[in-house]
Amino acid sequence: MADDNRDVLRYAAEYAERQVDLYDLLGIDALTSKEDIRRAWRKRSLKYHPDKAGDNFDAEKWELFERARDILADDRACGHGQGAQAIC
Repeated sequence: MADDNRDVLRYAAEYAERQVDLYDLLGIDALTSKEDIRRAWRKRSLKYHPDKAGDNFDAEKWELFERARDILADDRACGHGQGAQAIC
């Protein structure tokens, strides 16, 4: 579990450096609850799902949606109540 958490933090820093707007990607804002983050992810990522996209499957786009969900739902990555550790 600790490795997963480090990965989330690393990806959060990478996307912040590249100025990728994960909130915009999922169509949410910084005040969105974790539950609503997951709902938004399901709704927005559906067309990129490997089972739905078929021959048009874009692994990089799917991975971006997966990581966006994980990053934005992680308290340490987004600093929900954490202050200085906030990356997004």
